[in-house]
Amino acid sequence: MARVPEGATLPVLRVAGGHDALGAAVGRAFRERIQVSARTALEGLAREGIDEAVLRERIAPALDAAERWTPEYLAELRAWARAADVPLEVLSYLSSAGLPPAPSAAHGCTSLAVRGPRGGILVGHTEDSLVPVAEEVFLLDATVTDARRPGRFLSLCYVYALPGCSASLNGRGLAVLMDYLPDPDAGQGLPMDFVTRALLDAPSIDAALDFLAATPRGGSGNCVLAQGGRVVNVELTSTRMAITDATREGAWVHANHFLDPVLAKAAGVPQADSLPRYAAGKRLARPGLDLDGVRSILADRQGFPDSICRERTIAGFVADTDSGEVRVCWGEPAHGTWTSHQLHGGAPAP
Repeated sequence: MARVPEGATLPVLRVAGGHDALGAAVGRAFRERIQVSARTALEGLAREGIDEAVLRERIAPALDAAERWTPEYLAELRAWARAADVPLEVLSYLSSAGLPPAPSAAHGCTSLAVRGPRGGILVGHTEDSLVPVAEEVFLLDATVTDARRPGRFLSLCYVYALPGCSASLNGRGLAVLMDYLPDPDAGQGLPMDFVTRALLDAPSIDAALDFLAATPRGGSGNCVLAQGGRVVNVELTSTRMAITDATREGAWVHANHFLDPVLAKAAGVPQADSLPRYAAGKRLARPGLDLDGVRSILADRQGFPDSICRERTIAGFVADTDSGEVRVCWGEPAHGTWTSHQLHGGAPAP
């Protein structure tokens, strides 16, 4: 496991341009790290009897779905792969396209949203990894100039995965927080990395919900959507959605198990470490917290090693959906150095 040097801050990549330019910039910036991840993935697949030819065949339906439903994001990933000099199929596999065996069998992220002291929604997210490699994460500050969906977003990213799979805030004040969930309805459709990438360009919660309802999915996950004074939680499988309007709750927490009773029953026994993290978040989250208060929840280590903050935590993310302020840390929130970034002003906050 790679440790973050004391005092080190999360790398930030700033990009402006179309989808090809965005993908190429990430591929160039993290070329060596992506190539290491690609080699490691291919070695793991080979042990399962899957060579590049088999991988190409198996992942073709996922790429076909991406070409049909989100061609602009496939172009983004294709430019990413070219710039990093890795096969598109391998990068798509790393970006969690859903081909078993998956790059990681379980994750441990915790997401929360609270009504802040001025009435707007503040959000927080810990990014955990089964194999915690700190060099795999960075903050992407992207200004997309695509004529259909121009806009800016700040997104906690992996060097080999489309933005949107972790925690993000876009220029319209829409926060998107994603957590791993098992899929009891596994089937073919648009891979979740493309689904979540599309949410970053949504202008509103309702637009995001419309996209999710209209798009055949090939994966699962939990999505916390927050904007203005509103919070909506969406638990997703390949074929079902459970939508909860959590606005009146004042504080909302989600981890890595289904809260909807029907989906929970279908999914079976929940990930063991998810229940204590969820309970801790429910105990600590409350209306009226400021960003420092949200950050303190992400740093909570009660119940270690099944705490919100633990050795598997490789980054933290908090944001104010009204002001556009985003704070991130590299490594465990309890020990990492936090930096502040301003979405609406262009320059990082002091």
